[in-house]
Amino acid sequence: MKKTIRLRSRIGPLSIAVACCALHSVASSGEDAATTSPTYDATRWSYWGGDAGQTRYAPLNQISADNVRRLRIAWRWSADTSSTGASNNFKSTPLLDDGVLYVPWLNHGVAAIDAGTGRTLWTFEPQPSDIGNGTGSLNSRALAFWSDGREKRLIHNTLDGRLISIDARTGRADPRFGRNGWINLRDNLDDMRPRVDVRSVSPAIVVGDVIVAQSLPRETFKKEATPGNFRGFDVRTGKQLWTFHVVPRPGEVGNETWESDSWRWGGNAGTWTMMSADPKLGYVYIPTDTPANDFAGVDRPGDNLFAESILVLDARTGKRVWHFQTVHHGLWDYDNPAAPILHDIVRDRQRIPVATLLTKQNLVFTFNRVTGEPIWPIHERPVPQSTVPGEKTSPTQPFPSKPAPLSFLGYDENQLIDFTPQLRAEAVEIMKRYAKGPLFLPPVVAGENGLRGTWINPGYGGGAEWIGGAFDPDTGVLYVPIRHKPYAAAVAKADPARTNYSYLPSGNHVVTGPQGLPILQPPYSELIALDMNRGEHLWRIPIGGASDFIRNHPALKDLKLDFDRMGQYDIRPGLVLTKELIFMGESGSLPGQTGGPILRVYDKRDGTVLWQESMPALVTGAPMTYMHRGRQYVVLTVSQNGRPAEMIALTLDGNSENGTPPVTGVTAQAAPVSATITAAAAAVSAEDLALGGQVFGRVCSACHGATGQGGVGPSLTGRSDLANVALIIAEGQGQMPALAAALSANEVDAVAKYVVRALRPSAARAPSAGPAMPPPEG
Repeated sequence: MKKTIRLRSRIGPLSIAVACCALHSVASSGEDAATTSPTYDATRWSYWGGDAGQTRYAPLNQISADNVRRLRIAWRWSADTSSTGASNNFKSTPLLDDGVLYVPWLNHGVAAIDAGTGRTLWTFEPQPSDIGNGTGSLNSRALAFWSDGREKRLIHNTLDGRLISIDARTGRADPRFGRNGWINLRDNLDDMRPRVDVRSVSPAIVVGDVIVAQSLPRETFKKEATPGNFRGFDVRTGKQLWTFHVVPRPGEVGNETWESDSWRWGGNAGTWTMMSADPKLGYVYIPTDTPANDFAGVDRPGDNLFAESILVLDARTGKRVWHFQTVHHGLWDYDNPAAPILHDIVRDRQRIPVATLLTKQNLVFTFNRVTGEPIWPIHERPVPQSTVPGEKTSPTQPFPSKPAPLSFLGYDENQLIDFTPQLRAEAVEIMKRYAKGPLFLPPVVAGENGLRGTWINPGYGGGAEWIGGAFDPDTGVLYVPIRHKPYAAAVAKADPARTNYSYLPSGNHVVTGPQGLPILQPPYSELIALDMNRGEHLWRIPIGGASDFIRNHPALKDLKLDFDRMGQYDIRPGLVLTKELIFMGESGSLPGQTGGPILRVYDKRDGTVLWQESMPALVTGAPMTYMHRGRQYVVLTVSQNGRPAEMIALTLDGNSENGTPPVTGVTAQAAPVSATITAAAAAVSAEDLALGGQVFGRVCSACHGATGQGGVGPSLTGRSDLANVALIIAEGQGQMPALAAALSANEVDAVAKYVVRALRPSAARAPSAGPAMPPPEG
């Protein structure tokens, strides 16, 4: 009965009216009917995933299986050469229009780059440079783009909680948009909750003339959290058009799933990742987040719609079209991490428009994207119940019947490391400290029965992750990179002197195996090919080889192991598809700096590696590709601790609008000068630094370390956002208390200057053009 109730409430009246004509329009006869692909323009890349459906596919073939060995670096654009924390996670995918690449830049800015030469055309930094909460780093994943054929706008959903509209031709803020070109997304987020800081790491999406924007509200230690509501804005003026409440209010669909009036204080449940859209339908497809707090739900009984769902809204009105909840009453941080991929499949001679949702728990959900009906049955299965006092877990969770899960789920002792009997025995001993069982085993109380926590596999870092996958409309094959990294989670009774939550997460961590090795058998990461017409797995391959730590581990010495097929550990690589090829790195997209610097090109038929080469740093951004003046380019971003952050372009033989590359290799161009950083570096006296150092040592070093290297609190090295640092010191952020009452205004100012000027990372280099790449082989 529970499943039937959810199905009845999942589809809104708008979808029923559209369904018949939409299904009629996509129907095709003949078993060999091909799936349809969106209209493609090889000179444009208008969304993070290339098209509004985020398929990451480009039907280009100038670079082919026959000639890919000629692939060489053509140009290198430097985003930042400071080699600091602001630039060690450059994970953006650039957009392309009219021969110009656009990418998020330092200090919540934007840079425009010539697509044929890699030369900077303009940079933009907003004024003020930061309005609080977000660092001015290179962590933003992409921009959004809009044009009516006359005007062109770049929409930046920033790390400091602004929505900025920039003229794509001039690089200046659009004065007609909001106030001086931007909107403060803290305003009008929720009229029933406290105004809090917000930020975003992912782009908004434009559907017609409406910007659909997501926001991440700042989490607090109180159960009165702020929902991450979705909002629509007029793309020309910035006027707020509508708000969708992700925690439904009385009279709204789903309010009854927040029992005991918990809708009054429940929060988050928006999205931190990308969204997708069907411009013809006018729908936006949203993968939603876990409600606050992520691992304890005593204070929010019920299924908690619209958290951890695929949510489809009409972009013009903000009305719900349909939804499906993939986790009920989430306790595992299994928020949906990737934009639903919109594509077609062929079943029973019918072409069906679908939305495929990849999840951290490695389940793949596929729906008719018009009606919301599952393509294959989804079963509500009984799951274990919580032992935490007062926790009311859902008796069932949804499991799709097809495709099969991308990995094994839950705990299986046979999957533990087994290179030697001793290592297996040590792993079994380690696992005695954890509650373990099937997928969706709830977190336990930390320390109860001597347990550290509950085994969570796939881990709440994925499984599949925010980079999602890539879909080939010619073959109906979906390619998905995943990682195998289990976690543990526990809760503890909260201290009423600090919070009114009943329970809070306690000691959550990655479950590490014997002697620091991974707890599971390899491969540690894989690329999986799925036939989406049939819902079947085709093949899977490891992503690269083992890390040097594993290769050189003393416990594995003299063992005849195939390290080259173990897969890199703890990586989240992005990919792009062309007619014959897959382009994908072997590294991460977080500043943990895992993986290696290799870029590989695979035969998409079977995963055979056709070409591989080291890049100047880790491949941290998902690649994209385009044609410019008769030449195909593949472009990606790279970054790493202690290395410059760059955008790299590859072509056949390295030829570009710059001509033939030098035999000594292509060097990086000088990075654009940041006006914000230049200003922050000025007007700091010796007296300021002396006072700031004294106060920092007395007040801050216990948490952040004597040199700002981090400890209980995060590292403070490499910061250049002076005004933001001063604001955080005065007002607090996260677990850091506000110090405005304890310090004078002069002391706050001096500490901020000390952090920005004196706490520099030891690995930092002076700005330079970057190292030269070696000459091409052969």
